[in-house]
Amino acid sequence: MKYAVVEIGGKQVIVEEGKYYSINRLTQKIGSTLLLNRVLFCNDNGRRVLGYPYVKQDKNIKIVATVLEHFNANKISVFKMKPKKKMAKTIGHRQALTRIMIDKVNTN
Repeated sequence: MKYAVVEIGGKQVIVEEGKYYSINRLTQKIGSTLLLNRVLFCNDNGRRVLGYPYVKQDKNIKIVATVLEHFNANKISVFKMKPKKKMAKTIGHRQALTRIMIDKVNTN
């Protein structure tokens, strides 16, 4: 099974070929392709490559992804209250996300 651990937007994501993932909003347009080069670990049916902290570019590990859509996540509501001070406040937040599809995990 081919999979890799990639850093995208400051977060580490385990990616597999043919699956899609929701990550923090990227600036690329819909339909554009990405080359994910911050690879921390890669496994290709038992052939493992580990980076310190990233895999070097001379290992020829390339992960290609396509931007599918930009969207906002579901709203998260936060309620703060201080009972003896008569203070109550509701705050809402919707995280801006991008959905990407992993096209290739190339480990040649």
